[in-house]
Amino acid sequence: MALDVFLNFDGNCREALDFYANVFKTEIKGLMLFSDAPAADGYVASEADKNKVMYASLEISGSTVMFSDAPDGYPYNAGNNIILTVYATENAEVERLFEMLNVDPNPHMPPQQTFFAEYYAMAKDKFGLYWNIIKGSKAM
Repeated sequence: MALDVFLNFDGNCREALDFYANVFKTEIKGLMLFSDAPAADGYVASEADKNKVMYASLEISGSTVMFSDAPDGYPYNAGNNIILTVYATENAEVERLFEMLNVDPNPHMPPQQTFFAEYYAMAKDKFGLYWNIIKGSKAM
């Protein structure tokens, strides 16, 4: 059994894909716009949706993270209802990821040693997503 993450964006999914691909040094896979969808069952992308991302994915630290723009009329809410966790092998990588991801001038937790991790940081990125950045391997 596996668990992957699917993230929705408010029309800026392509920007998010490019940003995260750069941060995590990975390639965008399966990019499809709403206008690329086959005209099955009478579906035709609206003018507002045709250039939005319907689906794409990135492999980040061994996990598949899937991306999409919310189509017109679909409620989109950014927030802290999801926290993504990425694992690094070195303190320097924790610091690099924190610096690239974090936009909060008063971060919840800059890189530091904690009682629960050898080295840890929490960042909030420009898309409103929160990231746990942990030195070590996946928790059980």
